[in-house]
Amino acid sequence: MVVMFTRRELQTASERSLFLVAPGFSRHMVRVLMDISGPSIERYRKPSFRLTAPIPLESETHEAVAHALDILIMPPAEWTCFPAGHIPLPPQFAAKLARVGLKRNWPDFLVLFRVLHGIEMKRPGQKLSHARMVRTRRRGTLRYVEGQREVFPRLEAAGMKLATCNTVNDVLEQLVAWGVPMRWKP
Repeated sequence: MVVMFTRRELQTASERSLFLVAPGFSRHMVRVLMDISGPSIERYRKPSFRLTAPIPLESETHEAVAHALDILIMPPAEWTCFPAGHIPLPPQFAAKLARVGLKRNWPDFLVLFRVLHGIEMKRPGQKLSHARMVRTRRRGTLRYVEGQREVFPRLEAAGMKLATCNTVNDVLEQLVAWGVPMRWKP
C-alpha cells in the first residue's frame, strides 16, 4: 500500500515507526510504504558524490572536429560539414532549403577520399534518430519524417562508408582506419 504524507503527518507517524521511506520525492512530500510483515524503517542515503567529466554539447564537439580536420587532413582528401538541422530556422527558410534539395538525416561530416565517408556525431548515450509521424503546423495533417536509421542504410548501399562517433579522437581513429591521409597517427 502506498500512502502520501505531509511533513506534519510524517512526524506523528515517525513516532510509531511503522514506515519505510523511499527516494524520489521532495523534502516536503515523502512516499511511505507500509510493510506487511511488520514494522521496519529504512532511511534513504544519497549516492556518494563522484566527479565526472562534463559531456560537451554536440555543437562544441562539431567545432572541435572541424578544427581538427582543417589541420590534420592532407591532400588529396577533402572534407565538409553538412550542417542541416544544427541551426534552428524559421519555417519559411527551412521550407525553401527543402525545395532546393537539402536532404535530412545525412551525416554531419563528409570526407572524400576515393569514396565518400560520412561521420555522424552523437553525444554519449544518444542514438540515431528514427522515423516518426509529425503534424504540420499550418493544417495539422500527419506527415512521415524519415530518421537516420532509415536513411543511413540507403547511403551505405549507394557506396558511402558511415561511422557514428562521440569524440574528436573517435573521428580521427575512424579516418585512419579508413585510410584517409592524415598528419596524425594513433
